Amino acid sequence: MAPRRLFSWLAASALLATASHAAELSGNPTELREFLRSQTNKVTLTHSATETGYADVAKVTLMIVVKDKELSDAMSRNQSLRESIQRELTGAGIDPDDIRVSRYSASPRSGWLSKTVSSYEMTSRLTVTVSDEAAFQAVARVADERDEVEFAGAEFEHSEKEAFGDRARESAMAKIMRDKAYFEEQLGFRLQPVAFAYSPVSERMADGAGFAMVEEVIVTGSRRSSSPSQTVERVAPSFDKVDYTVTVKVTFEIEQAGAAVRP
Repeated sequence: MAPRRLFSWLAASALLATASHAAELSGNPTELREFLRSQTNKVTLTHSATETGYADVAKVTLMIVVKDKELSDAMSRNQSLRESIQRELTGAGIDPDDIRVSRYSASPRSGWLSKTVSSYEMTSRLTVTVSDEAAFQAVARVADERDEVEFAGAEFEHSEKEAFGDRARESAMAKIMRDKAYFEEQLGFRLQPVAFAYSPVSERMADGAGFAMVEEVIVTGSRRSSSPSQTVERVAPSFDKVDYTVTVKVTFEIEQAGAAVRP
């Protein structure tokens, strides 16, 4: 805000505040400035700042589905396949602690015209945390090379999002303090902070930062094709940028330069 505009705003504020005591407020700029210094006025400075980072962690979900006539056989085959996948991913350099079984279920299956159980479907999910494209591709190969394994989706995250949010807030506050110093120098006032507030960190990822399969995964572990209206657009996964934005507001009381500073 330019000094002239700020001065005009302050004058208008003082006029409204004293309307019940005087019908008219007039005088030259020096007289108005002296009058304003004798009033209690406040001004709020607001700034936003954005820090940009890059997603560096992806949580990839694989769904393992095995069918067999006997439940025990379905469970055994599913476990064997899961262990084989874990060994392959570990051999590709992925930490065993980053490979977790997140969910599993067993569902009986019957024929169309009979209620008799004809087979069982054993479903388990592996959630694999990866931090680079090579590891991501290793997980994708697991799904490509096995009919029983499907790529269920991936969520991309930034491991230092809290630190970047703090940096955005600090940057916004620095802008406010620069404005404070400028207005104090140009207008001859001192701005004493009396209140402040800041927004939650707004996190915005670039388009394509998430990935979902077109098929819908049901709680039981079975799958059904989505209708045309429910189809999820398939986009390429990416370790893309993430913008963190914070807005900070500080309210200052306008005091006469040289006045005693409040404790």
